[in-house]
Formats: sequence, C-alpha cells, structure tokens
Amino acid sequence: MSSDPRLTLTESQAAANYASASFQALAKKNGLDGVIVVCPAIAEFYPMDAANPHYNLRMARDNWTLSCAEPAIWELMDAITQQYAIDPDRIYGSGQSMGGMTVMAMAAQRDNYFAALLSMSCKWGNNFNKEYPFNGTSYYSMPADGKLVWQKDSDGRPVDYRNWFYMVSDDNILYLNTAQENTEYRVLYDDLAGAQVPRRDLVLDDKTTASKRDASIRRLVSEPNGTGIYQAVLTGNVSHMSAWFYGHGTPACYDWMLKQTRQTEMARPKLPLNRPFALADSQKKTADHIYSVDRQDPSKVVYYPTGKRGAGTEGYNSGVTALGSAASLPPGWTPADPAPKAK
Repeated sequence: MSSDPRLTLTESQAAANYASASFQALAKKNGLDGVIVVCPAIAEFYPMDAANPHYNLRMARDNWTLSCAEPAIWELMDAITQQYAIDPDRIYGSGQSMGGMTVMAMAAQRDNYFAALLSMSCKWGNNFNKEYPFNGTSYYSMPADGKLVWQKDSDGRPVDYRNWFYMVSDDNILYLNTAQENTEYRVLYDDLAGAQVPRRDLVLDDKTTASKRDASIRRLVSEPNGTGIYQAVLTGNVSHMSAWFYGHGTPACYDWMLKQTRQTEMARPKLPLNRPFALADSQKKTADHIYSVDRQDPSKVVYYPTGKRGAGTEGYNSGVTALGSAASLPPGWTPADPAPKAK
C-alpha cells in the first residue's frame, strides 16, 4: 500500500526470500521446478487516518469490505497462470497485516485456489451485509459474477464467498499472529462444530534463535488436526508490526507451505457451517472469547457470541470498525442494530 513499488519488495524481506536461491532450492526439494513470485502493489497516496475516511483502494478494510483492487489482482493472476506453465495444485498465498487479510479474502472467493496460505499479523471475518453503510459510506462489494468470484465450491455446491468461516475451513493455513489476534474463528469452529485448531505459543526473547523457532513450528504442524489450519501465537518481544520479520525468519514456515497441495484441501471435508448462525443457550466468557476490553474501564469487556452446536456461520457478521471514525459494531451485529457510535 504505497506509491513506491519497491516497498512491497523490501518491507518484510518476504519477496526477497521467496526469490532467493535458497527458497528456489527448497521448492525443488519439494517437487517443484521453481517458483514465480508475484507481488501486487496498490498505490495509496495518503495516510490512514480520520481525515481520509474512504480508503478507496484498501483491499481488505476493517469492515471486511473490498475494493476494486481485489478483482484487479485476480485478473493479474489469471493472466499469469494462462501465460506461464503454472501448476494449479501449487499456488501459494502469503501476506502480512492487510496483505494477509487480502489473501485470506481471496481464499474464500475461489474455493481451494491456493494450495496453502502463510498469513502473518492479520485477521479476517464474515460480513454478510457488505452493502451496509459504514460511517455513512456504502463500500464496494466484490462482484459475484461466476468468473472473478467462484459461485460453487470444489464439490460443485453453490456457495457464498461472504461465508468466510465455512469456505476456508478445509484450507491449509499457517497463521503467525500476536496475542489476541485471530481468536474468533477458533471459538466459532469449536462452539459450532467441535473442531479445535492446533495452537502453540512462540516465545520471542533474547534467547530465541531461528533453529528454536523452526523446532516450534515443526512440532506445531505435526500435531493431529481435523482441519488444515495451524496457529502460532508470537509472544514476548514482538508486536503487530514486527511479527512478520520473525515469520519470514523462520524457514520451517516455508518448508511447511511448500509441502502443501491443493489436492489435500479438496480431499478434506469442510466444517458443516453452510447453515444459519444461532446463539447457544449460554454464552461463554473465556479468554479466547474476548473481542475487546475498554482501555479506560477494563471491567467493560465485549465477548464473541457463543454459537449453538450444529449451527453454521451463514448470516454471521464479525465485529468491525467503521473506517474514518472511532465507531464500531460488535461481533454478531445485524443491519437492524443501532448505527455505530463513537466510543
């Protein structure tokens, strides 16, 4: 997100790593002839603050809506895969923060397009009401025309890409996130379908080395798993803006990614979340269920809704921030709820 195209290539060392001789050698070790690295850059000429509320080209806004940059990336990918000899079973997506949100959104738009996703310091969620005006603006919604966005899943059943939790529930995903990021999908999968995602804390301090991080990731991805999703929680001397440096400095993440194929996703059943959301009779108030805590008054805690076992995620809206303001909507909101108010 810059007017300088070099930023995408240098910000986290990801692009340089993927294009390096060592990564190409690792790809060949995992059965590929080589790797083509594609790094889309979207120009944004102004800072992200309240004075610029529309964020016209932001691909994955914090209200889970999308911009015209998203179909532009699909057109780029389609052109590349048509022009070059690309193995459709070995296309991978990687990104951090908004870049991670972008590839996560794309994963729901085309079922099992990516063989694996390596996402860092990002989150994602459902929004079944993308036309809802956030902060007075109705944002662009991805066109579901059957071409840029697939309307059927890998089994040929009609699907809605807005049901993100259902669409990605069979995907190969390795998250590297800081504490309290990406807990919503964990509680929904557990509460609604009894599916638990393997999770491991990755403590970062002055004694942590790349080899120790590698060992932690290898232990994590070797754990039994009913889904294809794993989560490493980075703790210690790390923040949202530095997590990806550790992620891209942990070669075991790359090794895991290159071992994944699209075929493994297609053979794995999705969680049965393609049905309406319903609340459980009692609501859990565990640490994983915390959505937000008021900094001024820690006693004011907002929790993720506890879903009823056997229900799905159709119609469920994740909590959002109304861009350009301090207003927000809590998890589980509906268009019938009162308009968001500034905190």
